[in-house]
Amino acid sequence: MKIPVKAPSGTMRESVMKWVLAIPEGKVATYGQIARLCERAQQSSPISIMVNRFKDSSEIPAYRVIRSDGSIKFQKGSVDYKRQKSRLEAEGVEVDENGLIDLEKFGWKKEPRKLSKKEFGGRPLPKMFS
Repeated sequence: MKIPVKAPSGTMRESVMKWVLAIPEGKVATYGQIARLCERAQQSSPISIMVNRFKDSSEIPAYRVIRSDGSIKFQKGSVDYKRQKSRLEAEGVEVDENGLIDLEKFGWKKEPRKLSKKEFGGRPLPKMFS
């Protein structure tokens, strides 16, 4: 089921979604990492709320964003947890029996600097960010 995504308003939301879109398939980023990339290092909680608004989106890979301890944000066994785990595993990300992801192996090694167009795989950004 494809869920329509409305354009987020405000530069922080746009920045968050641009960085989430840039996370490569088979990699994960943390909420804190996205906050640092958006130059909002102390705002990982509001960023997690923004990201999770897109948890059901087929356009925004919000499932690639996890907690800094390598865990999925949702309660283990919940529908949202199972959906995120399944999506990550479909991309080759391993989630252990405790629900943890090895950030050394699957973490996106990206820290703040200007994001290049090449990092979006040469794809244009969705119209919502134009």
